[in-house]
This record gives sequence, structure tokens and C-alpha cells, in this order.
Amino acid sequence: MNVDEILSSAINNLMDKRLDVAIELLEQLYVQRPTLIGHSELEAVKNDYQLMVDYMERGFTDDKRASLYLSLLQRLYRVAADLEISWRCKNVIVYVDAFRISDHLNTSHDFIRSVLESFVSDVAMLSLLPEAERTEKAKDLYDRHQVFLSTDSSILCGHLANGRMMIVRFIQD
Repeated sequence: MNVDEILSSAINNLMDKRLDVAIELLEQLYVQRPTLIGHSELEAVKNDYQLMVDYMERGFTDDKRASLYLSLLQRLYRVAADLEISWRCKNVIVYVDAFRISDHLNTSHDFIRSVLESFVSDVAMLSLLPEAERTEKAKDLYDRHQVFLSTDSSILCGHLANGRMMIVRFIQD
């Protein structure tokens, strides 16, 4: 299996609450590529899972077992998601480009809000201009706005790829 297949399979197994299978898949990935991020957290999850299994095999009842298992699933999901984002930033051209572009732009919330609010007010002000001037200025205004939106999409994708903003799939009971 290649990296994409392993990551996809690991995430699917986590969504299906098969922690043991996901651990095995990610271990296989780290054997193939030992320099990838998150190896220590995988080992921590694996050790915590093994302790839980050992405790269960000894016949002890644990009221917190279900919540512990869910916590382990979530921790390992974060490892897998971080790996997937990191992998894509380095190997999927859309992510590589978006990351490169967004790393050099002003991406503050206040700046983006300011640009969008200015566009709205400029469009409103167009109605006060004579028809000929309005058409020319509207074209220029919308052209600039389209360029900004294209860049803004790269910013968003870059943030996702850079891990500054992460979409997290919650693992439900």
C-alpha cells in the first residue's frame, strides 16, 4: 500500500472505531517512512491502548473504558490527520501551491474583513455614478475583487494545509 492508501485506510478504520487496525496501519507507514511526524504520539496511543487491553484481559471492570477508548480514537485521528495534511503539503500540487502562496500574504481576519467590507461599500457607491463611468468602474472593481477571491481561496487552502486551521471529523458514539 502507498502512503495515501495507508492514511485513508487508517482514517476509515478510526471512523469505524477499529483502533487496533488503525494502529497497525500507521505503524506500517512509520516503518516505510520513519521521518514522518507524529511517531511519538502513535507510540503513546499504542501503549495506552495496550494497558487498557491488559487491564480488560485481567477481568477488571472499568466504568471509564468507553470514554478512554474514544479518547484514544480521537488522539490517533489527530495523528493521522496531521500526517495526511503534512503529506499533502509536500506531495499534492494544489496543497503545495496554496501553502507557498499563503505563507507570503497577509491573512489576518481583520485584513480580509476590511477588504470585503470595502468591496461592498464600493459597489454601493457605484449607483451614484453616471452610467458610463459606473460600467467602467464596476468592471475594474469586480476584476480586482475576483483576483482577491482567487488569492483568498489559496489562503484558506494554505491554512488548511499548514495546519493553522484544521477540519476535524468528530468521532461519535
